[in-house]
Amino acid sequence: NNAKLASLTYQPNGGSVTQVPGFSTTNDGGTYEVSLAAGTTSVTMGATKSDANASVTVLPVGGIVDVTSGSGTATVSVTAQDGVTTRMFTVNFMVTTTEQPATTPPATTPPATTPPTTSNNARLASLTYQPNGRDVTTVPGFLATDDGKTYHIDLPSGVTSVTVGATTADTGASLTVSPVGGIVDVTSGVGSATVTVTAPNGITANIYAISFSAEGPTSTPVVTPTPTPTPAPTSSNNNNNSGGGPSIKKTPTPAPSATPGPDETPASTEEPVGTDQPTAAPDSGELPSDISGSWSEEYVKDVIEKGIMTGYGDNTFRPDGELTRAEFATAVARYLKLDVSAGGKAFSDTKGHWSEDYVGALADKGIITGNDADSFGPDEAITREQIAVILVRAFAPDVVVDDFVFADDSSISDWAKEAVYIARAMGWMTGDEAGFRPGDTATRGEIAAVLSRLSSAGV
Repeated sequence: NNAKLASLTYQPNGGSVTQVPGFSTTNDGGTYEVSLAAGTTSVTMGATKSDANASVTVLPVGGIVDVTSGSGTATVSVTAQDGVTTRMFTVNFMVTTTEQPATTPPATTPPATTPPTTSNNARLASLTYQPNGRDVTTVPGFLATDDGKTYHIDLPSGVTSVTVGATTADTGASLTVSPVGGIVDVTSGVGSATVTVTAPNGITANIYAISFSAEGPTSTPVVTPTPTPTPAPTSSNNNNNSGGGPSIKKTPTPAPSATPGPDETPASTEEPVGTDQPTAAPDSGELPSDISGSWSEEYVKDVIEKGIMTGYGDNTFRPDGELTRAEFATAVARYLKLDVSAGGKAFSDTKGHWSEDYVGALADKGIITGNDADSFGPDEAITREQIAVILVRAFAPDVVVDDFVFADDSSISDWAKEAVYIARAMGWMTGDEAGFRPGDTATRGEIAAVLSRLSSAGV
């Protein structure tokens, strides 16, 4: 996501090449002011990108700025390799004037004329997408009054590519679509496109970003292959809350306090009731009766065949049912093939619970913690931010997140925030126009999709 510049220079009247004052290689865009000597009529802009895989667009075309009027402006737009991150560098030039001696009468000049106004309209008249060459559809949420925006689209199962189309509101504006041609590959289950509009004035620009998910409901966490999976950590920040913690560090920390902190919600002290839980092992070749036709059917079959998740004793899987904390802990422990025979940390509300050994094994690895030092809440529905923390702890990606911020960032718990943005950067979990929705629960079908895709990616 590197959209920075290694150099930004200007060359007045074909003279010496000089670095733009105030420019630094650490700058993420910005506006710069350059004073030119009297008599300067043109300036040539120069720019080199920090990342060889990034793309650079210089306006005016060719980087030659006409300053015969006494001023001029150039813009340099850098789009990172990810096709999403874009930075804009704007350079304003002003030619200094030489005062005439007092004895010299002012020159007679013709009446000033008002130069024609150049439009600053960088909006789109339309923004569309076309899955697998089907009907062209307006991007949900798009308005002709948008000055750039981020959109999310859930695609039907089976979609492998999407063509993004756009038209500018001002015919004099320029348009750049990434990927080139607007064709987005979503065979991995996710994809993204950006449309950059630069107004006729060459300064004003808007960026429209679209993310796609091709696996089911908006709330479904999305998984894509990771470049360098790393083993699960043997220790982590074991702060309170459902596998959460103030940060995701790979260093040992003290055991959690017995007293919940201000951001924590203690679990109920009552023992879980009922015996309805997934069976201990998959049935012998028999698939659950309620997955046929579900968007998650193939994912469910995959995790059952691999022994990661199982159905219930009544031969159902309940793909649309809420996933509990015990069920998710069990699935992750099975995925990691942890030895649960030796037992592990015992919480007061997991003693005798069907998930006791799995929860204990994950707790010993530092992958999960309880709602407090003594309770886990095994039968509570697990939330999206809790899932993000456990995924990051279990698969420990070494990821540097970008500056993307969800619309509901303030609703994400401090102990989960870093994990949420790592999970997003890895493509494991996405949001929608409302944001990440950290407190929402997840379904069993959605988690089946997450774990199946992780497994298929070799994580």
